[in-house]
Amino acid sequence: MVTIKDIADRAGVSAATVSRVLNGDPTLSVGDVKRKLIIETAESLNYQTPRNRLGKRLGAIAIVHFLDPAEELGDPYYVGLRLGIERRCKEQRINAVTVRRDQIGDQNSPGPSVRAAIAIAAEPSDDSSWMAPFGQNIVFADCTAPNRKFDTVETNLRDAMRETLTCLDSNGAKRIAFVGLGKELNSEHRDEVRYAAYCEWMREANRFDASMCKVSNDGGDRHWERLGYGLTVDLLDNVVQPDAIVAFNDGVAVGVYRALQETGRSIPQDVS
Repeated sequence: MVTIKDIADRAGVSAATVSRVLNGDPTLSVGDVKRKLIIETAESLNYQTPRNRLGKRLGAIAIVHFLDPAEELGDPYYVGLRLGIERRCKEQRINAVTVRRDQIGDQNSPGPSVRAAIAIAAEPSDDSSWMAPFGQNIVFADCTAPNRKFDTVETNLRDAMRETLTCLDSNGAKRIAFVGLGKELNSEHRDEVRYAAYCEWMREANRFDASMCKVSNDGGDRHWERLGYGLTVDLLDNVVQPDAIVAFNDGVAVGVYRALQETGRSIPQDVS
């Protein structure tokens, strides 16, 4: 197995320099010619970083998707999330096998070589029997884990909403509406966080107006565009018109855009 020292000896540099170049250390000051020589030497010797060698030992990772293909296509965010995970696994030389929740256990799916999983769109209330083949080797991607034994990677939706509202406010928007899913109570549920944060910020600014809140408790089987369109049509019937609209997600935003376009409003001239 090729070592850092082998590359250093061949390139005529120190092992520390080789290690820092191959690990992409941004603080390292080394000339482009020397950097190129180190990388080409490593490639010619078929050197693999410990991370890539670990990827081969891991075998494969299951991407466990809780949305069926039609639901996923209806929510571009989850398409991008899955593709991003698959791309990163490929970069790390880890074989990623995408399986649907109901496929686990059928015909040996996802297979005995799969020892870990990344879950997408899981809900705390979902049946946890699917987790058995992976033990504790599960990461929940932008969804809530059933307990603290598992790692979760999530977006801070509350802070993101507050930053969005602050930005709109600083740019002169005063009548900021919210369109999408949400119920101010039960704000611990992931789908409620955005709306709860919106209400919180608007009340702190003494600007809360219930007529500017067009929300539904039902995602309509993730037909987000249809939901956004219908709620925005209702919003535009108000006597007081919004000068900015915050959409629950990308799909809802498409519906908002269509409703504004059909009613002759321009973005961002009339509504941000």
